[in-house]
Amino acid sequence: MSDLKLRDAQRVVDAAIAEGERRGVTMAAAVVGSDGELFMVARRDGSRDYFADLAYGKAIASAICDEPSSVAAGPTPENPQRRPGVSGVQLRASELYGNRPCWAPGAVPLRQNGTCVGAIGVASLDVEMDEEIAAVAAKAL
Repeated sequence: MSDLKLRDAQRVVDAAIAEGERRGVTMAAAVVGSDGELFMVARRDGSRDYFADLAYGKAIASAICDEPSSVAAGPTPENPQRRPGVSGVQLRASELYGNRPCWAPGAVPLRQNGTCVGAIGVASLDVEMDEEIAAVAAKAL
């Protein structure tokens, strides 16, 4: 069970939506507890229907790994320091979480007193911007 509170999740989602508006990005944001269970999700007007599901999946991956989803996603040419692609552990975690985790950049853990209490995931057409927006939103906690 997560120590995250609904008012905290609302504040983080509101910060993500505000940052998306500031950047002019149609996107969705989702907050999950440390156990990967959904607290809330919101989509900006005009965003694609599947953005909410992607944001939720990225948040799950970040929460259960206790690291940004970009790290959990594996290496890219821009960031070769990331761990290799989807591993057996990630595949098993996906199975345990109903194949909902999304191993892609765009989510960061939410921390209180150094402890992971959940994660914020963001989905748009720009995955690098997604993680930037998530990082800004996480500061609202």
